[in-house]
Formats: sequence, structure tokens, C-alpha cells
Amino acid sequence: MVTVTYGNACKRVDMHNMLYKGGAPGLAINDLIGGHLPMLINSLPDMLEQHRGGRLRIIATPEVPTLTELGIPMTADIGIDIYAPAGVPSDVVERLNAALAQAVNTPETRDRFIKYGLIIAPSSPQQLAAFQAEELKKWAAPIKASGYTGE
Repeated sequence: MVTVTYGNACKRVDMHNMLYKGGAPGLAINDLIGGHLPMLINSLPDMLEQHRGGRLRIIATPEVPTLTELGIPMTADIGIDIYAPAGVPSDVVERLNAALAQAVNTPETRDRFIKYGLIIAPSSPQQLAAFQAEELKKWAAPIKASGYTGE
């Protein structure tokens, strides 16, 4: 159960987590477009072409008011993170990180990311670990309060 506040109104909404194997071009978007799902929380790049084609309506993205602007106090950051198996030497991780940062900063890659509403912000493995620790802290209480068990 989620409480949604819009203006002065407050409404409880019963929402259930439906597990899908990815967003696009997966079943989740097809089910949304087909009317089998009332809504979908997904990344902007997965949804943008369907939105531009008029097949679905995005209600929270840089092109429209944010959830907070609509009276729903929620923010979430996503990232495209790359991981290696445990035990990879730190010098190898640093070299991979530097090569990836260089690759995403080419003009053609930057333009493609921007087309899909993404911001390129390479970071270090240490920055990613700190970000993930903060996200775990930020979402622990809301997840616990929701009663979500992961099943």
C-alpha cells in the first residue's frame, strides 16, 4: 500500500511489484501498451520512443513535471553501472574505469545518451560504492514501511 499525496488530497493506492526480465523491448512495456498494467516504473531510455510515438504517456520525466512537482515526494536516481567479479586486481579495475570514462565521453556517445535523456557522469569505483551505500540507507525505511518482502 502506498500513500499518494496530490495537492490537499491524500489517497492510499494498492500497488504490487510485478517482476519482469527487463523493460525494453521486454514484456513489461508490451503489457503496459496492451493495457495489462496500469502503470510502469522504468528507465527513461526504455520508454522514450514509445512515448514519442504516442503509444504510452510518461508522467514523470524531464519533459513533464516531476513526481515531487505533482505532489508526490519521491526521487530516484538510476545509473548504468559496470561490475567485475570479486578479486579483480584494483589496477585492472582502475584501467577499465578510465577506458570506460573515455569511451562514454566521445561526441557520438554523448549525443546518443543525451537523445535518450541521460546524463553522462562517470565516477570511480569508490564513488559508486558510496552512492550505493547512501541509496541503501535512503530506501531501507520506505521499503520496510511498505511491507515489501521481495516475494
